[in-house]
Amino acid sequence: MKKVLICLAVVVALFSYGCSSRPELTAEEEGPYNECEALITQAGVDVDAARQAGAESFAKDYFSTASMSYENSKKFLELKDFPKAKESAMRASEEAKKTLAIPQQAETGINETEKQITAAKEAKIDLESPAAFKEAVDSLEAAKVSYNEVDYGSANVSALKAAAAIKKAKDEPVVAKAAVDAVEAEMTKAKELKIDTVSPDAFKVAVEAYELSKSSLASKDNAKAKASAEKASATLKDEMKKSVNLFLEQAKSDLTAAKDAGAADFAAEQLAVAEESLSNANASLEKADYMNAKASAEKVTVTAKEAEAKAKAGKEAKAVAVAAAPATDAAATPAATDAAAAPATTDAAATPAATDAAAAPATDAAAAPATDAAATPAATDAAVPAATDAAATPAEAPKTDAVEEKKEERKPFTGKKEETPVESVKTIKMKTKTESKFPWIPVAVVVVVAVVVIFVIRMVRKKATTSDSQTA
Repeated sequence: MKKVLICLAVVVALFSYGCSSRPELTAEEEGPYNECEALITQAGVDVDAARQAGAESFAKDYFSTASMSYENSKKFLELKDFPKAKESAMRASEEAKKTLAIPQQAETGINETEKQITAAKEAKIDLESPAAFKEAVDSLEAAKVSYNEVDYGSANVSALKAAAAIKKAKDEPVVAKAAVDAVEAEMTKAKELKIDTVSPDAFKVAVEAYELSKSSLASKDNAKAKASAEKASATLKDEMKKSVNLFLEQAKSDLTAAKDAGAADFAAEQLAVAEESLSNANASLEKADYMNAKASAEKVTVTAKEAEAKAKAGKEAKAVAVAAAPATDAAATPAATDAAAAPATTDAAATPAATDAAAAPATDAAAAPATDAAATPAATDAAVPAATDAAATPAEAPKTDAVEEKKEERKPFTGKKEETPVESVKTIKMKTKTESKFPWIPVAVVVVVAVVVIFVIRMVRKKATTSDSQTA
């Protein structure tokens, strides 16, 4: 019957359009006019077919657009605006065909969903996921009712809803099992974080929910299994997050203490490692990676304490160095004075010895000429060691003072290069100058004394020789 009505509508449309008068056309306008006329005729056929199918009720928007475009195409043709007439006619046909496709889509959707529900029932999905399966069946029935009432739009929507529900029913067992397995893994992590000791009550609640999820899964009550698993998971995650936050707070406190102790100056490397670990801990916490978050937080604590200890040691060493600097400068000045005075004292001590050595031969020569020959080498030997000792003593004294000064100038290590005070530099230069000075005066005195002694000995020998010759 519908086909008959559609055919009649097409005949009427063609007749009414054919009876309309054609405007006068030039040879150039004849071709475009005929093309637009054919498109408009086809658009009228499509619009009438949509009207006969009831598109005005089940596809009001599409049909309204198609009708308006059809009327506009005829007006543009009368005005000889062939491009717009052609465009409007084509759009009218397109929208009208869309309305005719809606019933077919609804029918196809209903048939496909019905097949899926039948297959799910054979697989006993209705027993494993009864709620989702019932939702699918109810939506399918609603789609059929809408289709029979020529409400193809609602029928199509209900069919799609039924298809989604049956898919949910099929996926529920898999989803429930995955949820239970996830809780089992989180339970292991919670034990590693000692949640069972830190928060025993919350851990007990999670364990009970986990056991219920396993029993529900075994009895194929997937919805209940999933709900219980989600409850256990939420409880464990909340407690693990609280525990890790405690570690993070401690880590932040330790890092602050290290900074206050001066780690930026004395333990920059350890401080950088601690700050990087803290950043990693926060990132892991945001990703709910509680194990890595805890490990990073613990690393922050250890490294921060090392940095704090190093900073305190550096500060103490620096304080000791600063306190020791004035004492070192004060001790350096007397040492330099002693080093300069030592040669003079030695010279003064050496002079009497040389004088005695020179006087002794003269006395012996007057008393016993025969003995002088034997005594002369002894006197010479006595003078030479005395001179040697006198020359050696001034050279050794500055060395001893220099060694003592080096011992006094040692300072504790502070981790930084310390500048030598200007006064200390002057003192060191003075010492170096004193130490490198050769004792010319004592040596000259010794040489003069030795020459005098030798001269006296020769004179004594000569006198003795003259006396012997006269006696003979």
